[in-house]
Amino acid sequence: MTSDADNGPTTDPDVLIIGAGVAGLAAARAIATAGFSVTILEARDRTGGRIYTVRDPKLPVPIELGAEFIHGRPPETFELIKEAQLLACELPQRHWQVHDDLLIKSAEFFSDLEDVMDGMERIKDSDVSFRDYLNQHCKNASDQTRSAATMFVEGFNAARDKVISVRSLIHQNEAEDQIDGDRQFRILTGYDGIIKHLESEARSAGALVSLNSIVKEVRWTRNNVNVIVAGKNETHTYKARCVVITLPLGILQSEPESPAAVRFIPEIQEKSNAIQLLRMGDVLKINLIFREAFWEQLELDSKEGRQSLMDFSFIHGTDEKLPTWWTQLPARTSMLVGWTGGTSAEQLTEGDDQAILTDALESLSAILRIPKSQIEYFLRASYFHNWRSDPFTRGAYSYIAVGGFDAPAELSRPVDDTLFFAGEATNTDGHMGTVHGAIATGQRAGREVIASLENRRR
Repeated sequence: MTSDADNGPTTDPDVLIIGAGVAGLAAARAIATAGFSVTILEARDRTGGRIYTVRDPKLPVPIELGAEFIHGRPPETFELIKEAQLLACELPQRHWQVHDDLLIKSAEFFSDLEDVMDGMERIKDSDVSFRDYLNQHCKNASDQTRSAATMFVEGFNAARDKVISVRSLIHQNEAEDQIDGDRQFRILTGYDGIIKHLESEARSAGALVSLNSIVKEVRWTRNNVNVIVAGKNETHTYKARCVVITLPLGILQSEPESPAAVRFIPEIQEKSNAIQLLRMGDVLKINLIFREAFWEQLELDSKEGRQSLMDFSFIHGTDEKLPTWWTQLPARTSMLVGWTGGTSAEQLTEGDDQAILTDALESLSAILRIPKSQIEYFLRASYFHNWRSDPFTRGAYSYIAVGGFDAPAELSRPVDDTLFFAGEATNTDGHMGTVHGAIATGQRAGREVIASLENRRR
């Protein structure tokens, strides 16, 4: 997608939006549709942010280097799917675990784990880390259950178990219950369909998009914003009546010398305090493309005898560096996706791409109980994006540290009807770290901006 403003601003818009991820595009569509002029400033050479869909000509399904799943039935996402006439399918929730050389099916795997997760309700009036919760309140749980619970929390939330707030996890669970969060969906034609639809709608309403525009400073007074942007060839200053900031938490937390760090003049101390109570989590996700779906011919031992892997949807190991793998079922393809989050991901993403591929193959070999050389024989290609080292993200998605439950609300609060904030880290509904949570914040910021600008007209 080309930029509308590579040569710098021509006229001053009513609103600037920093970031063309799903939150920024949702806000832009709402504001532009309401009749206000909008310019989006995006540091990358593409829109979409942490939705990053690529395609392999020999694979019938898209490859998601970033967000892949729709968790539950969030109305924000499904309304866009309907508008854009996208095709979404539900995933079979078969989570199998390999433990002590035995394959354990879904019901066994989840029953004890659910007891641990549900037990957090007992301490909902206090706040501790998930690790402390396990140590203090789950002493009767088996080592296997505690390990599975840790793997689940770190993997799903991209979090360190010794840091993430149990109070926030309870809020998250309650929010998921409202949208059938135990169900998962995938957009068969690619998550970027959401991005293309929002961008098309925003552009049709008059919004402009400036790519390769790295925001360096936001200078502001009430009803007046000057945004300093480093473009491909020179520096520009954009002026507007207000700005919507949708920067990832990792960028908001960046040191001043970081290439994508943004300086606010004057600084907003309340926002700085809130940012310090949140964390940017890490994940490692790798997509392996094979010449054929060789795992469909494999069998593993279980208590009931040999079990075929023909229909496995998700499979979990225990001590592997990448313990979670999934297929594209209900679509049958020759791709497997490996995943880990939290502490393990932090360590692994420090390696180069070849080391990461080696870790992935060794993990898959251990889980499937076949030699690594056999997997390498079938391997055709691998796709991976290191979000931790990505200068415009610096991590995967956010979570709340102990004592930081109110931080997203503070981060989301507008300042002087001039600075507005959106992005998954500002979600207060229990949906941090999700695409639908980010969409909701963009829509919310859009409403706030529209109300503010309309009030100024009166």
